[in-house]
Amino acid sequence: MTPRLVAGELQISWPASATGYSLEQASSLQTQGVWSAVTNAVVTTNGTSTVVLPTDSASRFVRLVK
Repeated sequence: MTPRLVAGELQISWPASATGYSLEQASSLQTQGVWSAVTNAVVTTNGTSTVVLPTDSASRFVRLVK
């Protein structure tokens, strides 16, 4: 998974071959188990899946889970 800040947006990319995984986010790691699904549209191009999140997401934690 590769996170990048581009033009004020957080772009997260991962290999499209990672099928069966979903992207989740949390605002803190101190509250264990409070992860929610990222519902933004995922775009797949040239073997890479990418999701774009708003700028406030830069202060959140994200993970790919199966």
